[in-house]
Amino acid sequence: MYRRVYDRLKFIFEELSKITDENAMREHRVLFIYGDTIATFVKVLQQQTKKPVLERLAISREDVQAVHTFHEKIDDLDTLLKIVHEDEMVKREEDDRRKKDETKRRELASKSSSQPAIDSEPHGLVARFWMPGVGGLIVDALKKVYEICQEMKENEEMCCAVYKRLQFVLSELSKISDEQTMRQNRVLLMYGNTIANFVTFLEKQAKKSLFKRLASNRKVVAAIQEFNEDIDELYKLLNVAFIQEMAKWRRQWDEERKHQEQMLLVIVSNQQTIHAEIQNKDSDLVEGLAMLKFELDHKAQVNSPATLQAMKKTFNKVVSTSKAKVPAIPPWFISSDDVDFDAKNFFDCGSFGSVHRGTWGKGTKVVIKCLLMDDDQAKESFLRETEVWHRLNSPHVVEMYGACHVSTPAFFVCEDADHGNFVDYFEKDKSEIWRLFYEAALGLDYLHHEEVVHGDLKCNNILVGADRMAKICDFGFSDIRSYSVGLSAMTQTDSIRWKAPELLMRSGDNPRFLSDVFSFGMCIIEAFSGEPPYCLETDDDILEKVFEQEPYPRPDGLQDDEWKLVQKLTHPNWEERMTLSAAISELKHFAEREKEISNVNETDRIGEASACSRTG
Repeated sequence: MYRRVYDRLKFIFEELSKITDENAMREHRVLFIYGDTIATFVKVLQQQTKKPVLERLAISREDVQAVHTFHEKIDDLDTLLKIVHEDEMVKREEDDRRKKDETKRRELASKSSSQPAIDSEPHGLVARFWMPGVGGLIVDALKKVYEICQEMKENEEMCCAVYKRLQFVLSELSKISDEQTMRQNRVLLMYGNTIANFVTFLEKQAKKSLFKRLASNRKVVAAIQEFNEDIDELYKLLNVAFIQEMAKWRRQWDEERKHQEQMLLVIVSNQQTIHAEIQNKDSDLVEGLAMLKFELDHKAQVNSPATLQAMKKTFNKVVSTSKAKVPAIPPWFISSDDVDFDAKNFFDCGSFGSVHRGTWGKGTKVVIKCLLMDDDQAKESFLRETEVWHRLNSPHVVEMYGACHVSTPAFFVCEDADHGNFVDYFEKDKSEIWRLFYEAALGLDYLHHEEVVHGDLKCNNILVGADRMAKICDFGFSDIRSYSVGLSAMTQTDSIRWKAPELLMRSGDNPRFLSDVFSFGMCIIEAFSGEPPYCLETDDDILEKVFEQEPYPRPDGLQDDEWKLVQKLTHPNWEERMTLSAAISELKHFAEREKEISNVNETDRIGEASACSRTG
């Protein structure tokens, strides 16, 4: 019975000798398992030879079980060999297909190995035009486009087609002698912007890892199609036969798109390429897998069947090979690939992270808030608060578009308030201060109805949007800030000037709705005084005054009924503090009174202006 085991091991050895793909053997560990099986078999045989002859002849149940175990291991080896052989067949097919694609690519490259000649050399305004955003002259920018197009891998053919069309537009522009016409229809400026945007697009795509390229494939294809459509508009302005040209590139587009998908499938089917990408420390493996999972889970209906097949195959292969842990990917997920901002250029920062302005998707202006988190508790808090924020929908609460929890740093993306926060806004204009505080109260009331306590309300966290409406932001993120890397005691105590007394007690009560009401009252004090509450006083002095319930001095500009409201909002005992719903009624009254006074003043101003014009 041992002879049968030997014969099977010998057969496995012969099959292993036929395998040429060493990477496949390493990946499936078939050679290691084979060697381990032989080593164990040798030990068993050595033990048998040490036994007396009669004992060897009397085959025990343990001997039978040992032989049975060896046969099971050899069965496993046989299965692995079949898998390796299948991988080899796939690899040979991939190599054949890759050779064909490489031949086609070389043919394409040979046709465009040098930049296509321009029918007419640029002259005059075209020759002098300085490229917006890119710098240099048009011919320099096009040279840069050409060079990057050669690095676009599976997208090279489509990008080169855009490049050729841009070259043709330059040829047409170079024929125009009337510079005044070019200035009037702005065709040259549009052309320059198209090239600049294309350069930015190419540079971003060229830096992407394989997994991110695959996950963003539909967006890349859509972007290239939009560039072609932008060029169509240039054709119209130049009076080129654009209808025929549109039909031509769209016919070619279908073929290029099909070839691009084939190229992508070949690339992701290559075991060596996948392995190298996994080992690449700069590839952002987890975020790349998260992007793939998001596309598979939430965007399957807008991806082509071929792309979905490539995504599934790649995702499963990478997860099984790398053992990478991919977190749940919620519908609000936005990858770092989808936002553009300068990490060095921020308008607010702290130990918790930084705040930037940038763009998202197709150029939507947004605010990106980056958070530094170094433990699981901070990440869980980030997920929890983001889930809450994403479901909120109020004109008086800053809208969150999405977030990324798998990048470093994590970040969330929200609407950009064009007119800044209350601090900045009221420095320039207090004419509608009560209208804005009334709207802010509506936003805070909405949060409370959604069971959300703000916990960190101050004028910095109330914004004025493009529609000049007040919007609450940064609610619920005090937990995340406290978990952030390197948070100092100074940062933690910075907000005590707005905090309710019950939150400053040693018992450390959690914020409650009425705690937000107190902070709201302190925001009114801040807005009218033009400085943070307690201004230059130390934290110890502030705490002493709060605990002794020393009344806050009345700021200038508040009428008696307005100051009375503030006092009720900031009552030291939360049980006797005014409710937000009651405050909203009074705030509405103040806003209406403010509007009436403004209307009267405007009428008087118009009357005075009219009288002056008559006497003049």
